[in-house]
Amino acid sequence: MINLGDAPEQKESTGGPIPPKSSVKVRIEVREPKKKDEQDPCVFIASTGLKQLDLEFEVIGGQFEGVRIWEYWSLPPSMQTINLTKGQEGACNGSFAKMRGAIEASRNLDPADPNANRDIQSWYDLNGLEIPVRVGIDKPKPGDLYINNKISKVLVPGDKEFELVMSGGEVITEEPIPSIPEGGANKGGGSGKNGGQQGAPGGTTTTQNGGQQSVKTPSWAKRK
Repeated sequence: MINLGDAPEQKESTGGPIPPKSSVKVRIEVREPKKKDEQDPCVFIASTGLKQLDLEFEVIGGQFEGVRIWEYWSLPPSMQTINLTKGQEGACNGSFAKMRGAIEASRNLDPADPNANRDIQSWYDLNGLEIPVRVGIDKPKPGDLYINNKISKVLVPGDKEFELVMSGGEVITEEPIPSIPEGGANKGGGSGKNGGQQGAPGGTTTTQNGGQQSVKTPSWAKRK
């Protein structure tokens, strides 16, 4: 006998993309790199030689629950082994700032406190963190198949929407979703950063989410 009464009730999801300037709570997953750094198996080596983390951000709770955003966050300039262009250096510093924000948000640290403990033992310590973020949208180009969200900012203690989103709420704006220029096709579905569906009407809602997850480091992420 199969007891379907044990299954949770259905939840209707709006899907993606999320309207720009919205704030939602996400869970970070550090994904196994396809091309690993010999010194650190969590680090991805891009074709340019840039060292990065391959990260997935899944929205937890709210009308966009389940939407996923994929990004590469570059390691700080001091950990790179190539000569950085000015643009690459800026990208590295921007990613490093978001990493700091993720730790400050998850530990409820005052960003202005220089003595706060922001140390981590491994890049894999970012895995499983549940943090509030403000999202944007990558400018679509002709030929794109999807409208893709991006992480514009990690909200930290002191930010206007931090407490609301960290406690399970969300702020969904009425900002327009840009269209793919002529020559492209806006398709829905699960591939790409998130589906190409149009966003829902704006507003502010509050939902409840679980706490931080404790995830053991997998064998691939451990240094030998």
